[in-house]
Amino acid sequence: MSSSMRTLLGILLAQVVIFGCDSNRLFEAYHDFESPQWHVEDSVSFEISGQTNTPFRNVLAIRYTDRYEYHNLFVKMVVRDSTDQVLKDTLLHINLFDPKTGKPLGKGYGNRFTKYDTLPGGIPELSKIKKIQFQQYMRKDYIEGIESLGLKLIQTTEY
Repeated sequence: MSSSMRTLLGILLAQVVIFGCDSNRLFEAYHDFESPQWHVEDSVSFEISGQTNTPFRNVLAIRYTDRYEYHNLFVKMVVRDSTDQVLKDTLLHINLFDPKTGKPLGKGYGNRFTKYDTLPGGIPELSKIKKIQFQQYMRKDYIEGIESLGLKLIQTTEY
């Protein structure tokens, strides 16, 4: 490989690294399930610490497969403070497949997809949050086809 080609590849790699970093991300974590099943008693918790009062929006990421048997997913979200007091308790309704066509709504290929869904507002100040928990609420002991759950907190300019 010539030196000019190496230089060009180095510049491209540097651009990917620079532009690939999201400076607005306040928090990001994922929980992978041991098997592609989410049991009703399995609560997924994300510990939030050392945050500021910066305005933010929260995004839930769900990685799923075509083995998931419904078009939607009901998830209970509980936000707790450092004393374990509940700050918010809400039921979320998330469509994973188009209810009419059955087409997956997330991004992906093959039989694996990831759906990013902005969660509803009304979450308390970031500095008050210690833990955000999610629990599947589909009225079944377990649901198949859910591989992982992720949470992103992204800085915004609006309250």
